[in-house]
Amino acid sequence: MAPIVYYEIPRQTSVREIADEMDCSESTVADHLRKAEARLVSLYGDHPVVL
Repeated sequence: MAPIVYYEIPRQTSVREIADEMDCSESTVADHLRKAEARLVSLYGDHPVVL
């Protein structure tokens, strides 16, 4: 499995490509990314995010 490089600029992969690689839907990948990003932001922000 090749590395998935989602956060590089310019982006080298898409949510669709990650979903295909992980054998799940685009919405599932997008939801997991959104939740992970929110958790990271809450670690460094003034207001924790509850999901």
